[in-house]
Parts: sequence; C-alpha cells; structure tokens
Amino acid sequence: MLLILAALGGVALLQPTCASAAGGAIVPLIDRPAPLSTRQKLRIGVLRISYTVVVQRALQILKDLNVDAELIEFVRYADARTALASGSIDVGTLGPGDIAISLTQGVTNIVGLTGLGSAHRWVVAKVGVEIKDWQDLCSKRLGLPTGSDTWVRFSAKLLDEGIPYGSLTVTNIQGSQQNSLQALRRGEVDAIVTWEPAESQAVLEGIGYWSKNLDFADAGGTGPEIGMIAASRAALNDKPEAMKRFAWAYLAAQNDLAGDRALLVKTMEEHAKVDERLATSMTENLTLGGVLTADQVARHAKVMYDLGILLTDVSERARSLFDESLFVGMRRDRAASTAK
Repeated sequence: MLLILAALGGVALLQPTCASAAGGAIVPLIDRPAPLSTRQKLRIGVLRISYTVVVQRALQILKDLNVDAELIEFVRYADARTALASGSIDVGTLGPGDIAISLTQGVTNIVGLTGLGSAHRWVVAKVGVEIKDWQDLCSKRLGLPTGSDTWVRFSAKLLDEGIPYGSLTVTNIQGSQQNSLQALRRGEVDAIVTWEPAESQAVLEGIGYWSKNLDFADAGGTGPEIGMIAASRAALNDKPEAMKRFAWAYLAAQNDLAGDRALLVKTMEEHAKVDERLATSMTENLTLGGVLTADQVARHAKVMYDLGILLTDVSERARSLFDESLFVGMRRDRAASTAK
C-alpha cells in the first residue's frame, strides 16, 4: 500500500441487446431528435485513443443536429478531468475512477453518464521473454504507467492474484504510452502494461506479444469497463437540449461502428491518426458499448482506497455521481423505464 502511494506522490491525485460481428452491440434508439432551432456549442474533451473512437463518428451527426461540437484533445485522462472540473469543457472522456479522484480533491460538479466499452487488457511481453502466469511477473522487469487508470486496473488484478506490489521490479513510466514502447524497444524492460496504440505497435513491430494468460480486464475491483463519458453539472443544467442530442448522436455513431467493421477501421485511422494496419489491430480487441454501472464506479473507488491511491473512501459518494438516465433515455428498449 505504501509503495503504491509513494509512486503516485500521494494522489490528492448498457447492456448489449443485439450482437454485432464488427465491434459491439447495436442498441435500438428513439427517433432522431430534430435539429436545434438555434445552434449551440458543446466543448468535447477527448483522448485520441482507441476507446474513444465513437466520438469521432459522432461529430458529423452533431453537426446535422445543429450542435457546434468543438473537439479539444488531451493526452491524459487527468487533464480532461481537470478541464471538466474547471468548466473549460462541457463533456469529456475520462477513466472510470476519475469521479472518485475528483471527489478527494473537493470537486463535485462532474457527473458520469455512461461507459465507453470493454477490451482485453493483456500484459505485453518482449519477444523471447516467457511469461506463463502472474507469478512469473515477480522475476521480470516491468514498465508500468504509474498513476494512470491502466495502472490502477493492473494493481487491482495483483490484489486478486495475491501478488504484493512490492515484489515486482518496476520501472515507472510517465506520460505518453509511446514511452512504454520505447522502453520495450531498448530492452530496458521485459514487459509493459500500456494501452493502444502502443500495444498493437509492439506486436506489429515484432518486438512484443500479448501474454494472453495475463488479462487484467477482469480485475474484481475495477471491472471490464475501459472508460467513461462525463459532463459538467453546468452543461447538464444549462445546455440540456444540446446534451440530449450529444447522447443520441453518440449512441447512433456507436451503432454505425458496431455494425460495420470497415467503417470502424476507417474511423479509427482518422481518430487515432494511424495507418490502416495499425487501426485494424486496434479494433480487433475492442467491444463498443458501455458496461459501466453505479455499483462498478463505487467498487472502483473502493479499490483505489484499498490500494492507498486515495486517502479517503469516497465510494458511496462516487456512486451517487454516476447517472446514466440521459443515455438510457435515448434507447427505445429502456427509455420507458426512466420516463417521468
């Protein structure tokens, strides 16, 4: 616990309905809303990573609905979280644990709306290095993205497996996931824990492979969800019609991509600014459609407290700040249950 807290510097830091062959589930939507009578701006914060690809597709739909979507790019979830808390953006893509982190910093104006999807999260091992199970990690040099949401999920899996964090030989890797890739290229580490596109790059370059016996997507404390769409309370209160159209456009775009593999790959190229080969690999392990729940938000917060990442247990307060009613209201199969 103390080792993890020291590494962070003491951080004051929908269920699918129709199967799809492409990358997720098709959800039945209510009728397309009419365009706004007066154009309104929404500032959308996004990380250009595989998990947020739906936002790219939603931009044109929002334009057709007379919503002026201004896309603001971030490198880290933490930066998007700060922007959302300050009101610099209206809506953004965050990590599942960001509500809890915000609460420990006294921020209560961020509301989680829905998840992004799910994916296997495999450790990427260097070619020539054999890693058969979780215990094997104790004898390897690991490059870990300390302080990131991915790192939290990996640490939660260690708890499940009964492996003390202090038993690992860790190189802390900060910043872009490309830094993890560089460490693997140079032979500075035997394995890395990272995210796309670095995962696929390592495999396609022939310097790494997915160790598929080591999947931390199923960690009990953090669950399978890879991200979250959240909004400021001000945006929900002051721009309700624009936010409704954002939710509808996002789910419509998600349906488009889930039903068409070629379109998903093409959109990934544009969104992540990668070539077709890399975009194809990035989509193969991606299931669109949020699986985040208020209970999982609370469990995520609790495991962050148990790990010593958060100094206060805010799990129940975090639960209360996840409200999926806006997105549920756009779904024909579930809207009736939330009608007032």
